[in-house]
This record gives sequence, structure tokens and C-alpha cells, in this order.
Amino acid sequence: MVTERQRYLAYMLRLWQVGEDKMVWRASLENAHTGARQGFASLDALIVFLEEETGQDPSATAGESCLDSGESWGQESESHQGG
Repeated sequence: MVTERQRYLAYMLRLWQVGEDKMVWRASLENAHTGARQGFASLDALIVFLEEETGQDPSATAGESCLDSGESWGQESESHQGG
């Protein structure tokens, strides 16, 4: 987990399916700042990691999207274009 609270995290997300009888999703995240990669055996494990990284309480954000909070993607992306 990040020791100093960061207001911006960037990852490259990769998703793929494995298995023959029962297909399951696997995931990996590559930190855009450090290049470090982390793999996940399930989407649940990925979500737990992201909740820990952001300090989010999973019950507080269940069913809520970023647009629900009044934020728009256009405003968010414009505020991060400079770096």
C-alpha cells in the first residue's frame, strides 16, 4: 500500500481468460510510474488490491460510479493532462 496518500494512480490493466471447462478471468496491473507488475488470480483479488491502494471502504462505494459523485470524465481527464 502507498504510505503517502496519492491523489493520482496510473496502471495499465490487462485481462485474459484461462481454462478449458470453466473459463476464469486473470488480471495484471503495471504501475505506469514504476513499471512494476502485479498479477491477480481473480477479478475479486484485483478489486481488493485497488481498494487497499486507494484506501476505499468497499461498502461505502458499492454501486457508485465516478459520475454518480458529480464528477465527469471530461473534467477529470483535463485536470490530469499536464502530468
